[in-house]
Amino acid sequence: MRYTVSEGIAAQLPAEKRTEVYFNFGLVALVKVGQLKDSTIVGHERTFEAKTQERVHLMRACGMNFSPIVAEYSMPAHELNHLFEVYLGFSRPDLKLTEQRKPLVDVEVNGARHLLWEISDESIIERIQALMREKELMILDGHHRYTAAYQLSQDVAEGTAYTLMMLVEGGDRALLLLPWHRCVRKCRMTELWQRITEYFTVEPLERDAGNAELYKKLNESHGELDVRFIMYDGDRFYLLRADEQRVRQLANERGERVGLDVISLHEWLIGPTLIGKPEDLVFTASPREAVENVDKDGFQVAFMLRPLQIAEVEYKAHIERKPFPQKSTLFMPKVAEGVVMRRWK
Repeated sequence: MRYTVSEGIAAQLPAEKRTEVYFNFGLVALVKVGQLKDSTIVGHERTFEAKTQERVHLMRACGMNFSPIVAEYSMPAHELNHLFEVYLGFSRPDLKLTEQRKPLVDVEVNGARHLLWEISDESIIERIQALMREKELMILDGHHRYTAAYQLSQDVAEGTAYTLMMLVEGGDRALLLLPWHRCVRKCRMTELWQRITEYFTVEPLERDAGNAELYKKLNESHGELDVRFIMYDGDRFYLLRADEQRVRQLANERGERVGLDVISLHEWLIGPTLIGKPEDLVFTASPREAVENVDKDGFQVAFMLRPLQIAEVEYKAHIERKPFPQKSTLFMPKVAEGVVMRRWK
C-alpha cells in the first residue's frame, strides 16, 4: 500500500516518522486460528460480543473472509521486506513496475494505492515460510473478525481452522500508529471541572493554537508516569497533566504501565461524567474534526491524545496481557475490503 497523509495527521507523528510518501509491505497468508493469549497470536483491544456475533453470522452465511485481518510481527533485521524488494526489483518508496513482476491488482482506494502480487517461486516461498515459522503475531486491525474466526473454527460443519491475514513488520517505518481523539456530546461539566481540578494540573493554551503547537506541548513527555492530554471546550484549549502520585496509584491498582493516558481519561473524567449512551462518545483521528464537533455540531468537549509507540502496544499485548479500551489505537495504512478475499465454502 502506497499512500500519503494529511498535514493534520502528519503533525501528530514523531519527526522521524514523517515523510512525503509511505509504502508498506504486507504478506497475505492463511493463519491457523487459536484462542487469544493461549496461542502465538495476541490482541491489544477489547471486543464487544454484539459486533463479534455480527461477524460470525456474516462469515458463516457467506463462507468468506472479505478482507484480511492485519497483524504485526517483529523482525529487527527486516529480512522479509528486503526479500520483497529484491523480488519486485525496486526499493521503497520508489515504485517501478515491470512486465516480469506485474501486480494482479493495482487500484486506488480512498487516496491509497493498493497493489497485490503473487509469489509462485517455490524457493522464495520456502524462504518466507522459514522466516515466518513460529513468529508471534499481534493483531492491529480486526479483533472482532479474529474472535469470530475463532468461534467458527470450533464449528466442524460450517467453520474453518484458518483465517485470512495480512502480516506486516512492526518496525516498518511505513506502519503508522495514531490516536483516536474523543468527542463528548453531553457531560456534567461542573463535575468534570471538579475532577480535573482534583486529578490534574491545568495549563490554558491559546484559542488559535495550531496543530504543531498543540502537539509540541502534548509530546513534551517526562517519563512513563507523565500522563497528559489536551481538552477543548469551545472557548480554549487546556493541557491537562495528571498528578503523578495518582497515576502511580492507578498503575499499581490495575497492574498496567502502558496506555495510562487513555485509561485515566476514561477512568477519571469521561466515565463518571458522561451523560447518555456510550455511542454519544464519538472517535476521530482528526484534531480539526474534533474541534469542529465542539464548535459546530453541539458536542460539549473534546479530548486530544498523543500517539503510542508500537513498542508500547507490543508490551501491552505480550507482557501485560491486558487490553486497551476500545478505539485506543489507529494503525495506518488501512486495508481496503475487496482487494483480496478468501472463500472457504
